[in-house]
Amino acid sequence: MKIKRIIATGAVLALIGGSSALTAAAAMPTLTPTPTPTTNYVKAADFGTEASPYARNWFKGNATPATTVSDSASGLVVTGQILNGNTPTSGLVGLVTDADLRVESGNAYFQVPVFAAGTDGFTTLRPEVAGQPSVSGTWITSQAIAAADAPNGNGTAYDAGDSATLTAFAAALGEDVSILAYGAFVNPGTSATISSMTWNGVTSVFTPESTATASATSVTLSEFTTGAGVTVTITGFIPGESVQPGYGTGESGNSYGDPIVADENGAVTVKFVLPNATLGTYTLTANSDARSGARVEVTVVADGTAIAAPATPISGKASFAG
Repeated sequence: MKIKRIIATGAVLALIGGSSALTAAAAMPTLTPTPTPTTNYVKAADFGTEASPYARNWFKGNATPATTVSDSASGLVVTGQILNGNTPTSGLVGLVTDADLRVESGNAYFQVPVFAAGTDGFTTLRPEVAGQPSVSGTWITSQAIAAADAPNGNGTAYDAGDSATLTAFAAALGEDVSILAYGAFVNPGTSATISSMTWNGVTSVFTPESTATASATSVTLSEFTTGAGVTVTITGFIPGESVQPGYGTGESGNSYGDPIVADENGAVTVKFVLPNATLGTYTLTANSDARSGARVEVTVVADGTAIAAPATPISGKASFAG
């Protein structure tokens, strides 16, 4: 999943325990929000069981021992295999070229079950190497791909367990290949933690959905520029992940200090003090290279103005790119 973070501008960062107190840079260049692929947050409770035909959503594939999934701050902890039948039936090489698998611990292998021709010649194709799939890397077929399985009987035969590049397998399977699902496989007796997968432009995120809470959603100008500022806690990152705080007004955005590290719960806490702030509404957020955090909007009012009670934080996402 590619979500651009706010570009750094070299502001000063001072770490205080697990939080950060920062002083913002004065420059605020005009930046354009970056569109991201369709993103879905998926929890262990969302997984069904394997059925025929495959469900067009996430399910636990049949495995020995039985597949298990559980939630963690770093992602979905998987034993066995997970699959999703929501896929185009053709375009294998292009789909894998644009696919993404993010594994935080252990080894998980991308996998694509297919029929070689129509409803015949079932096999599952998996990369030989765990992690990010590549069409030019070595893949393995779980079942034989016989010449008869390919259109007009012209395909190259492969035995079960044979290896080749995905491009070579696709050529042998021919145009009649039918993609049944995509997913990930974990070797028996092991587990892997998967934070996200992308297929056909849709990213499934297995980490907790990001939330943001702020110490205030209205603040006077002097408090925001020289006083206590606003302290924001943002969750939903990978524990130990590098996270870049940032702020913006409309489509204008800026980074805020240096990157900080998400704690063991995947959270960061940032104290925003903006010496050059003016009256108006500011968006306060944080992003990593892999994900955009939730945001809060803070209204800066003139000194002496009565401050309203804090409103419910906004859980949407803000992303700025240079």
